[in-house]
Amino acid sequence: MAKATSKSTAATVPAAAARKKPAAPAAQAASKQKAVTRKAIQPSAPAAPKLVRDRFTMPQPDFDRLAALKTRARALGRPAKKNELLRAALQTLSTLPDETLLLLLDQLEPAKPPKRASSPKSVKPARL
Repeated sequence: MAKATSKSTAATVPAAAARKKPAAPAAQAASKQKAVTRKAIQPSAPAAPKLVRDRFTMPQPDFDRLAALKTRARALGRPAKKNELLRAALQTLSTLPDETLLLLLDQLEPAKPPKRASSPKSVKPARL
């Protein structure tokens, strides 16, 4: 029986090895072409721009203008966020001629950052 087992094992090994042989180069090229065609058919979403978080200081009247513009947009049926209003303003400013941009910048009141109070460090009494 041992001989029969070894013969059947020997017969199956070459068949398994034949199945594991790599595909012909023409078949590989055809599969690559199909993969490229699938990628070309599927529309890819444009890459989103990197978002940057930042903080800045503005005078209170400018914040009031933003609130008024948000209310106005809501009344027009298109609610807008603060960042949408600021981005729309940037797009509008970028289309202005240089002279107009300079006039608008000169009309702004300077925004001074709040000064930090510099108080002497107080010494806390030790707990007993």
